[in-house]
Amino acid sequence: MQDKVSHLIEYGIFGFLLQRSFASLYGNSMKSYLLAFLVGTAYAGLDEVHQTFVDGRNADFSDYCADTVGIVLSQFLFWRFKRV
Repeated sequence: MQDKVSHLIEYGIFGFLLQRSFASLYGNSMKSYLLAFLVGTAYAGLDEVHQTFVDGRNADFSDYCADTVGIVLSQFLFWRFKRV
């Protein structure tokens, strides 16, 4: 459980930083949120694939899901508080 919370927090921060980067290019538009989501989830997937090549590590779909939830949560929070 602690592992999944760590993934959620780490990728939440990553998603927030991605969103800030894309928002500086495209403003607070749907395009910036979509790009941040796509880049973040693609990176999370590639990170899991990469772990299959590292001794002592393995890919875990539940880690990918926790990463994705962190990205989506950060996108929601950015959208929610950016509008205020």
